[in-house]
Amino acid sequence: MKIRKLIYSALAVTVVSATFFGQASANTINFDQRLQGASGTLSYDGNGGALVGRDISFSFVSANTPGTQSLDCNDCRLNFTTGSNITEGAIYQFNGGGSFALTGNVTDMGGATVADGSLLSGMFSKGSAQFTKLPRNSGSFVGYGTNSVNNDLATFFGLDSDSIFNFLTTEFSTGKLTFASNGGFSGNVTAADLQAINDVPEPQEMAMFGLGLVLLVGGLAYRRKSDGSDLLG
Repeated sequence: MKIRKLIYSALAVTVVSATFFGQASANTINFDQRLQGASGTLSYDGNGGALVGRDISFSFVSANTPGTQSLDCNDCRLNFTTGSNITEGAIYQFNGGGSFALTGNVTDMGGATVADGSLLSGMFSKGSAQFTKLPRNSGSFVGYGTNSVNNDLATFFGLDSDSIFNFLTTEFSTGKLTFASNGGFSGNVTAADLQAINDVPEPQEMAMFGLGLVLLVGGLAYRRKSDGSDLLG
């Protein structure tokens, strides 16, 4: 058996295990507004530059981890800059990179500070930032990327701040936009929803992945012992 076939066999075991023994579970920290709408602005200069979000507000933060409460997010503001513009039209797409920073003060129900200062920071993934024109000169923005999470905030929700997080802007909606002749636009944000997602592999997946590796290594050892042929042949 060739080394390539052995690798394919091990990968097949891993894929089957992911399909039949469970998918990765996602721990999610959510930033949102309570009753009031969001504030802040979105703008694009129309000259091939970045999409810019300024002072987009959030009023509470919660997580899907067991036994945790929602927290007040006081003066929590998101500021971001995407990479340069790729396409314009009904849909505006922007390059990755740029910067993404959410700051504020997070308190529990008793008013005690849980986290303060930088809450999330990161950058956009390649081609992930997209703004869509909607009827009545409104619009909607979505994007995703990698980020770090405030250690105190992650710890409160029972998460490891050193693990890999991804942010997802599920929707930033605007009111009426002002459009320039060069395709640029600006407007006020009326609603915003932001998630920081931490994927955790299920135990079954890790076990089956380990089994795949055992099969691979065992196959290599058997081949080497039985015929002494070139493993890369």
